[in-house]
Amino acid sequence: MPNDGKTGSKAATNVVLDTCCLVNLAAVDGTLECLAKFELIWHVPTAVQAEGIFIRTAIDSREVRRIDVDTAVLSGAVKICAPADDAENTLYVEFALSLDDGEAMALAIAKNRGWKLATDDRKARVRASGVGVALATTPELMQVWASRTRCSEVELANTLRQIGTLARFVPSDDSPAARWWRKTLEKS
Repeated sequence: MPNDGKTGSKAATNVVLDTCCLVNLAAVDGTLECLAKFELIWHVPTAVQAEGIFIRTAIDSREVRRIDVDTAVLSGAVKICAPADDAENTLYVEFALSLDDGEAMALAIAKNRGWKLATDDRKARVRASGVGVALATTPELMQVWASRTRCSEVELANTLRQIGTLARFVPSDDSPAARWWRKTLEKS
């Protein structure tokens, strides 16, 4: 059943996170609490939640720690979702033929409910575009974060570097807003 995306009297957008975007956003502050700054309704599929999701603990460390999705759920930063009916399960199985489970479940849910999909995975982006699902990538999401937090250019560049180091993320050349990401890093 599609969600109308309303919270109170203000319309909000529902976004399903796949694993790569979840890891990248967790690198912003070491938790998922930064998600509140976006004014979006975030959903994490059970297939993503079940994965071992880790980030580095510090820029100069090889040590990793598990991303605590459960605490983010308890705080209200994210909601857990799963295929709710035969249509979503059918899409999930279909998408899982060419995508990893987390991306496949996220795409099936986004497609069936009319939600946006947050992914940096090239195959998932191509497949989502092919079935008419709206997309957001980490660089696009960080543009939103920067405007909502009104952080300085230095703080923004440091945050992008932190994502690059802790989550080991570099936007692909064909990713929307990749050029913005690189220019931001070059400025500081």
